[in-house]
Amino acid sequence: QGKMKKSVLINDLSQFLTENIPDMADSSSGRYINASLCSPILVEGEVIGLLNLDSTMVGAFDDSDLDLAEYMREQLEIALTRRQLYDKIVYLSRHDEVTGLYNRRFFEEFAERTLKRSRRYDEKFCLAVFDLNGLKQVNDNYGHQCGDEIIKTFAKALRESFRETDILGRYGGDEFVGIFLE
Repeated sequence: QGKMKKSVLINDLSQFLTENIPDMADSSSGRYINASLCSPILVEGEVIGLLNLDSTMVGAFDDSDLDLAEYMREQLEIALTRRQLYDKIVYLSRHDEVTGLYNRRFFEEFAERTLKRSRRYDEKFCLAVFDLNGLKQVNDNYGHQCGDEIIKTFAKALRESFRETDILGRYGGDEFVGIFLE
């Protein structure tokens, strides 16, 4: 049914073969997959992969193999979910959640490094500050959700207007900054 949530053990695949489901394991060597132990790897409810063990022997697997596959599936899901959370934490430590631009902390660190490099190697750069006037009135009159949409639209316009090598950040509520190298 395509809705596996746990490991599945099929010890005789021939019982599933029909005209509509041919033997996909047919091989020129005369070996066929006769038993399969399949474990879906789910992260946030989505299948992202399969752990599959196959055998040419009918009845190759037993309940202990199923338990082991299920344990391995669970451990993989935990590890992959943790990695996904770690990646999100790292992203949010550097980016503004609303706009996806760099956040103030990351931008200040980058600006400091850029200033030091500029002094050392006599490199030129431009620092620009953008301020959305009247955003407080929008938030007060129409709500922060509307203000956030304006901020997102402005951030998107900034990204589309500058080079990929330019560093853009959200410095505060309605303040944006950019460093333009060379």
